[in-house]
Amino acid sequence: MSDIIEFRHLEYLVAIAESKNFSKAAEHVLRSQPAVSPGFTRSMNLLIRWG
Repeated sequence: MSDIIEFRHLEYLVAIAESKNFSKAAEHVLRSQPAVSPGFTRSMNLLIRWG
C-alpha cells in the first residue's frame, strides 16, 4: 500500500469535517456517498499510521 494521500481524499476529509455528514459531504464534492467513504477510510488510516 502506498503512503500517498490523494488530493481528492483530502477534499473528502475537509468536506466531511465541515458538514459532519457523509451524504452532505459527498454532495459538496460532487461524488456519491459510497465513493467518498473508502477515500475517507484510507486517508484516516494513513494519518493514524503517520501519527
